[in-house]
Formats: sequence, structure tokens, C-alpha cells
Amino acid sequence: PSLLSKRLGFLESEGIIERVGTTGGFQLTAAGWELKPVVELLGVWGQRWARGRLEDDDFDPDLLMWDIRRRIAVEKLPPERICLCFAFTNAPQEKASYWLLGSSDGVELCVTDPGHDVDLFITTDVRTMTRVWNGDLPLAEKIEDGSIDLHGQTSLRRKFPSWLQLGIFAHVAPAVDGGMRRESEPPAISPPPAPSPEEPNPDRPGRQQGSAAR
Repeated sequence: PSLLSKRLGFLESEGIIERVGTTGGFQLTAAGWELKPVVELLGVWGQRWARGRLEDDDFDPDLLMWDIRRRIAVEKLPPERICLCFAFTNAPQEKASYWLLGSSDGVELCVTDPGHDVDLFITTDVRTMTRVWNGDLPLAEKIEDGSIDLHGQTSLRRKFPSWLQLGIFAHVAPAVDGGMRRESEPPAISPPPAPSPEEPNPDRPGRQQGSAAR
């Protein structure tokens, strides 16, 4: 099974999500909705302090394309259906191509060829697209240098960047040094100031009594 199906299975077994009828979709349970703000805060923290520390397993086209599908700006798509084909040059054959069927009514992700003429081909590698999606690389720059190659009508190529809203944490700015800051040692803690001669010191028994005796 793919990484996505493994993660969905784990979340389902833990009672965080549940299946919706016979559609194959999932929805959050009550426990999942309560966990949602915690996950969002962790996502912001990770994007700020640990961004760029992706392992090979994190570059999964299944996860990436499902996230892209739900973050397409539907209101900016043309009213008629269009077919986008994402082709990943470095992915295994079974994960090399994905199709998005989109219109102002919604977006559908297909992992097998839906049989429609493709209006726009997007050819790139998984690592580049993932880093763009996470906000680590600028989309316009990667299109300009050919790392993301668009093939189709000029009007669609121009509109494509406006359809992608990027990941929900892509807007989070990195912390100092790009979120990779290391503290060589903990900050020094200054000791409390010594009491003045006129003030009693409760840490020294007898001092107060001696002062009163004078």
C-alpha cells in the first residue's frame, strides 16, 4: 500500500477519521475535530523551525497530489471542464502520472488515465514540486527556469499559477537562519542581585534578629 493509504489506515484505526458511506472518502470524527487545531499549530511550528528537513519518504506523489487537489482555487477555473496532467519524471511508473479534472464546480483527482484530452501538461520531479508546494521554492522561478515545464495553450499556461494556492503552511516565514538555527549552549541566567546591607536577607538566619538587637 502507498504511504497515503497507510497513514489513512492508521488514522482510522486511532479513531481520528472515519469512512463516508461507500464513496471511499473520509471525514474527521469528533476526536479528529478536537485534534485539528493542535495539528495546525504543530504544522506552523514545523514550517517555521524545521522546514527543509524532508526525508526521502516525505517526497510522495500520492500525498502531494491529494493536497494539490484540495487546494486548487476552484473559483478561478474556467466554467468548462479542463484536464491537467502532472507527469513526475523521477517517480516509479505507477506514480508517474496524475490527472486533475477541474471546473468551477470542483476538482477530481484521477490516478489512472480518465480518457479525456489533456489541456495542460505539467512535467517536473517530485522533489521540486513538493518544495514549491511547501513554499520553499518560488513557483514562477521554477516555471521560468524549466524545472516545472508547462505544455498547452498559452492562456492556460499563464493562468496555471493562479490556480495553485500552495500548501496551507507555505505562507509561514522561516525562523532565524531558515529554521535551522542551533543554540551552541543555553543562555546564561544571571544570579539574583545580592541584598543591600540595609535589607534583611532571609537566606541567612539570625541576620534580622541581629539587626534588631543593635
